Amino acid sequence: METNRQQQVDPSVAQGVTPPSPVSPPPDDDSFYRKGVRLLYGIGGQRDPQRAIQYFREGYAKGDLNAGYMLADCLCFGYGVARDFDQSFRIASDLADKNFYPVYHLLSDAYTSGRGTAMDPDTGEAYRSKVLKYCSDPLPGVDESIRFEALLGTLSEKGEVDWHAVEKIALEYREKSDWPSRHGWLASALLKMDGDSTSPRPELMEVIEAGCAEDDVLSLFSKVTVQVSQEQLEEANKTLKDALRITPGYSYLCDFMLRIGANPNDDFDKLEREAWRACALGASVMRRGNDLGVKIEMEAPPFAGSWFVCRDDLAEKKEDFHPNGPFIILKNTNDKKLKGATIRLCCEDTKYDRTFDLEPIPPRGEVMLEMRNFEDIQFDEKLYVRVAKKNRYSEMALDTMQGLNDFRPSFMPLMMTWKSGTFGGHILQLKCLEGSLSNIVIIKDSGATASIPLLKENQEPVSVGWMEFSDGANLFPHEYFIVGCDHYEPILGTIESS
Repeated sequence: METNRQQQVDPSVAQGVTPPSPVSPPPDDDSFYRKGVRLLYGIGGQRDPQRAIQYFREGYAKGDLNAGYMLADCLCFGYGVARDFDQSFRIASDLADKNFYPVYHLLSDAYTSGRGTAMDPDTGEAYRSKVLKYCSDPLPGVDESIRFEALLGTLSEKGEVDWHAVEKIALEYREKSDWPSRHGWLASALLKMDGDSTSPRPELMEVIEAGCAEDDVLSLFSKVTVQVSQEQLEEANKTLKDALRITPGYSYLCDFMLRIGANPNDDFDKLEREAWRACALGASVMRRGNDLGVKIEMEAPPFAGSWFVCRDDLAEKKEDFHPNGPFIILKNTNDKKLKGATIRLCCEDTKYDRTFDLEPIPPRGEVMLEMRNFEDIQFDEKLYVRVAKKNRYSEMALDTMQGLNDFRPSFMPLMMTWKSGTFGGHILQLKCLEGSLSNIVIIKDSGATASIPLLKENQEPVSVGWMEFSDGANLFPHEYFIVGCDHYEPILGTIESS
């Protein structure tokens, strides 16, 4: 399957061939692209991301390359549509064939992270250089907002970011675009140049507030940073919720919510919070020392997390939610059993390392470890996993602040509590905390199901519990069930005694 994906873009395009200029016509105000952008960002009206995706699809089908770029971008990040890295990569590849230069930014991310294609960091870096080369000036047929977004995104992903250069381009972006993010990029640059100061300049706060007034996520994130630096945690929590309501899949916001304890339950194990921050799906490169022959992989969990509910009163939000971290998969590629090996989760500062002895791994066999196996470790910015035996080893780096939602989408905004049933057992109660949740389905271990078509914010379903299950039985302590709904990964739940 990886071979087929690799065939879609010839890396030589990124390495040195200079293609001709893009030839698509400039977008007009009635184009599918512009209609979609207005709906995606709420420019001049209400946001409607799902309808925006329809416009982008229709525009791309009719040759609108700007619409095609937006469709690929939305598919990559899950804006208004379920994430689909493969489809995003296919569209980006087609746009690259048509010399739509900004799409090199999406291809750079795909090759660097391994999302939608085989990982190739060198090709990713080559595409990044192409963005800086070709997108530094206006392009025929390319909307200026897309050019600025690709250019600024690429600049901000460099190892050492020149925030003065970002500020210069962001100022030009703010003059020539109506996208809400024109404020956010400038706010981000000013904030970094101030060193995330607890005393931000008035001009910085003016830019932040201008972006927040247009529901710009980058501006909201900058506002959260200022609020946290000033220890205004309650205000930061509210700002984060506003941002996540606008863009539920924005990984930096979810990450920040975990790190400042903005989730309603601050009982997360510190290790798991930091592991989420450090791990990225497919975004690491494995190195082998003297060919130990162990392949290290990361795998997403089947569930976004687990609820353990211990109270009977809907008015008290006492349930305990645990996000499920990624699994570490160790595959023995040798024909002999691997014995006497150890595994370490390491920081650059080795005094924080934790080492565990591994059980023997059968020939061509594998073992799975949860992140919670590594208890009480202190985390730095860079982590890596190393499997070693004497002077032989295999290791894999874990990136920082990337791809959080490839493992765990934003939390389902659902509150779950229990009350005792009249004839024994427990009855499940639900409440939607924000937005709306459609097609909620609850599945018991036995296979019995309950379906709830739609819940809106602060709404409780009329009846949930044993009477909704097809087997006529209620739920009992320690019995597992699954809660799923549209746009969120399923949650595993169980009842705990009060």
